[in-house]
Amino acid sequence: MTAGDSLNETNLKIKALQSPEVIRASEVSHIMFTDIQKSLEKTPFHQTIGQYELAGKSFDEEFRVSFRTNADEGRVLDLVINVSPSLYFDIGPFLDRFQTEGNLLGFFRVLVHQARLLWERRRVFSSLSSRYEETDIKVEEIGYEQLKFSSDSEEQPDLLLSWEMPRTEIPDQVEGMDVPKREAPNIQLEAVVSRRSALDADGVLTKLPERFKRLMQRVGVEEATATLVSAMYSE
Repeated sequence: MTAGDSLNETNLKIKALQSPEVIRASEVSHIMFTDIQKSLEKTPFHQTIGQYELAGKSFDEEFRVSFRTNADEGRVLDLVINVSPSLYFDIGPFLDRFQTEGNLLGFFRVLVHQARLLWERRRVFSSLSSRYEETDIKVEEIGYEQLKFSSDSEEQPDLLLSWEMPRTEIPDQVEGMDVPKREAPNIQLEAVVSRRSALDADGVLTKLPERFKRLMQRVGVEEATATLVSAMYSE
C-alpha cells in the first residue's frame, strides 16, 4: 500500500464517520465505534448505494453490523447484525425484527439499554465474588444469571442470587428512536436447603426473598446481598 492509498483509506474512514447514518448512530450515548468501512457504487439507474460495515461496543458488549443505504431514498437495506451469544439470548427476537425492517437506530437503542443491564449485572457479580475471596464463604457463578453462596457447614443453606433479564413480547410498533418498553430484571435471593423444615423452624429462610426485596429497594442489589450473606454465614 502506497502513502497515497493509505491517505485515501483514511479519508474514506473520516467521511464514513461524517455520514448521516453514522452520525445519527453516534448520537446514541454509550456507543463507541472501533471500525468503520464504507464504499459507494452507482446503479445503472444512476442511484447512489452506500455499503457500510460498522464495528464497536456499548459498555462491554461488542457488535458488528453491515448494511446498504440508498442515498436518494434514505433507507437502510440488507441489515445484518452480529452480537455475542449472551446478548442474542436476551434480545434475539428484537434483533431479528430490526434486521427484517432495516431498523438500525432501533438496534442501537436496544443495544445500549440491554448492554447497560448486562454490564451492571457483571459488575455486581464480580464485586460480590471479590468481596468473599479471603473468607470461608464460597462464591460460584452459575451460567449468566446466578451466583451461589455456600459454606462448608451442613447446617447452613446455600444462598442463590438470581438476576434474570426480561424476555417480553415485542410491541406492535417499534420506533427507531425509542427503546421498547420492557420489564425490569427479576432479581431474587433465595435459600437452597435439603431439609428445609428442620433448618427453617423459625421461618427465617422462608422470609428471606421478601426481606431481600425490601433491603434491595433501599441500598441496591450488591449491598442487600452482602448484608444477608454475611448475616447468614456469621451465625
